[in-house]
Amino acid sequence: AIIDVGEVLIADTITIKAEPKNILADGGKNSIITATIKDGSIVISNYSNEITFKIISDTSTYQDAKLSFNSGTWGIGELLTVTGEQYGSDGEAVIDLKPASDVGICTIEVTTVNSLGTTIMKTIKVGFYASEDHIELKAFPSKMLVEGDTCTVTAIVVDEGGNQVYTYEEDITFTILVGWPKTAKFTMTGTSSLTTTLINGSIFIDLIPQKVAGTVTLKATSFTGMTDITGYLNIPVITALTDLELALEPHISYVGNQVS
Repeated sequence: AIIDVGEVLIADTITIKAEPKNILADGGKNSIITATIKDGSIVISNYSNEITFKIISDTSTYQDAKLSFNSGTWGIGELLTVTGEQYGSDGEAVIDLKPASDVGICTIEVTTVNSLGTTIMKTIKVGFYASEDHIELKAFPSKMLVEGDTCTVTAIVVDEGGNQVYTYEEDITFTILVGWPKTAKFTMTGTSSLTTTLINGSIFIDLIPQKVAGTVTLKATSFTGMTDITGYLNIPVITALTDLELALEPHISYVGNQVS
C-alpha cells in the first residue's frame, strides 16, 4: 500500500530486491537494486531523506563489482548516496550493480536515517556465476516400484565444466512430460508440474509412483535472466526391484532441449 496523506509515517523498514539475484560474471547484464522505505508494511511515498548504498563484501578474486547510478560508479567500500531529489517521490531508490570479472558473491548494504534520527539498515546478496550451461538431474533410487516409495530428484545447476553454480538462486520448474498421472506424481502437489526456488544452485523434490508401470520423463527449466537452461531425466517405474537395482547410481540425462 502507498499512502500520500494522513498520518505521519516514520521510516522503520527497508526492503531490498535484486533483479536478477544472480548475474553472469564479467557479463554485460547488471542487477537492478531497488530499496523501498516503509513504515511497517506501508511504503512512505513522500520520503525524502538520503539513502546510501555500499558494497561491504565481494568474494570475487579481484573484488571489482561496482554500483552504478547516474553515470557514476562506486567500488567496494565506497559510499553511494542518493538524495530525495534524485530518487523522486515514490519511496524507492533504484541503482545498478555491475558484475565482478569472475565468480563470487557481493553483499550490498543500504542505510537511511529516519526523521527521528534512527539509522535503518538492510543488506542483500547478489551472485556472480560462470556461464550456466544446463541442469543436472539425479534420482535416488534410480528406479521406482509401482505403488512403492517415493523417489528423490535433485536438480543442480552447473557451468560448462560441470561445476555447480552455488550462487544461482532462481526459480526452477519441474514438469512430468511423460507418465502423469498414472505412472507418477509430484508428492508435494499431486500435479504434473511444480515450481520452487534453487538454493545454492540446487534443490530436491519427491516423486511418488502410481499404479501403472512405465517410464517417467521429467524436465527441469530455469530462466537465468537471459535464457532458459534445462535438464531431462528418465526414471523407470517397474513392478519388481532387486536390492542391486535400488543401490544403482542415479541416471542423468540432458542434451540441450532434447530428451536422451
